[in-house]
Amino acid sequence: MDLLREDSGGTPKQFVFKHPPEVELAGYLFRDSHHESTCSGSGGRGIRNGLKNSPVKSSWEIHVVIGLTRVN
Repeated sequence: MDLLREDSGGTPKQFVFKHPPEVELAGYLFRDSHHESTCSGSGGRGIRNGLKNSPVKSSWEIHVVIGLTRVN
């Protein structure tokens, strides 16, 4: 939430960073089959932020995030 507030906010569900911070994550990686086929069938996942197509570009997700550290 501190990173979100520093970049001037919005609601967490709708916010897209204007200046994305570099972070190091720790968590559990899993393959999300809804994002297969180069994400053409992303199931509506991802914040589009006015884009025609979903910006989701991976079939891998991190659930749960157990650590997040700002790098820069």
